[in-house]
Amino acid sequence: FLVFALVIWPLWIPFSILLLEKVIVKKRILLLLLSTGILVSVYFGFRLITQSIHAGVVEYHISYYTGPRTRALDIAGIFYFITTFISPLVSSVKKMGYFAASIALTYLITGLFYQHFMISVWCFFEAVTCSAVFFIILDLHKSLTSPDLVEA
Repeated sequence: FLVFALVIWPLWIPFSILLLEKVIVKKRILLLLLSTGILVSVYFGFRLITQSIHAGVVEYHISYYTGPRTRALDIAGIFYFITTFISPLVSSVKKMGYFAASIALTYLITGLFYQHFMISVWCFFEAVTCSAVFFIILDLHKSLTSPDLVEA
């Protein structure tokens, strides 16, 4: 779970949105965000390998201990959020802004009410909001495959 949440997710979001992007300037921004995501993933991957990781149930939530909190961890967390939030915000794909808003809203709710369970609760929220991406892609597919209506 932690590999997906901390290593794959900051790569997958900007990469998948980059694949959908058609505007060159936005592609360049997404490449920068993907590069940031790569650095974040490497950092979190390194922590997962070198730190003693523990998971337990506390107050009916999964609590993860991923090593001592450091300044580097806090900075990586900020870049994690930037990478996953800004990527859909940059996208020219219609409705991708809704996905960005859901990321920000669920992050805020989790931070306010479930701060000690941030990894597990926010990832739960994101798994649910990712269903919105399905509808965004479905809408995009419809717009690409439907014939243009032209008046005669």
